[in-house]
Amino acid sequence: MILVNLTQPTWFISYNADKSIIHYGGGSSGAILSGQRFQDPLYYNEADWIARLAELGITPDTPPE
Repeated sequence: MILVNLTQPTWFISYNADKSIIHYGGGSSGAILSGQRFQDPLYYNEADWIARLAELGITPDTPPE
């Protein structure tokens, strides 16, 4: 997934086929780059993005293990 020239706050979630590797993050300018093959739709609301991460068992405030 590559996004260039973000013009508004945008969050993403991408993952491999079995969701054993999940990349997530966001930004408001520049580019978002993730090498994962599958992705959720982009999120333009942080609360919706956090809710989806919770469904995947991820709390973004907690560092990965």
